[in-house]
Amino acid sequence: KGSFKRIGMPDEFAVLGTPDEIYHYYGMDRDGIVNVLTKMLQLGK
Repeated sequence: KGSFKRIGMPDEFAVLGTPDEIYHYYGMDRDGIVNVLTKMLQLGK
């Protein structure tokens, strides 16, 4: 079986900034997604 992790913005008042800053804040940028995938792969071992 596979596993998945939902990546998204929580239901709260949004922070202000450029789109890149907002994606980074919520972990939805490249680095944030890589971190989530790395953690998932380590847990699967």
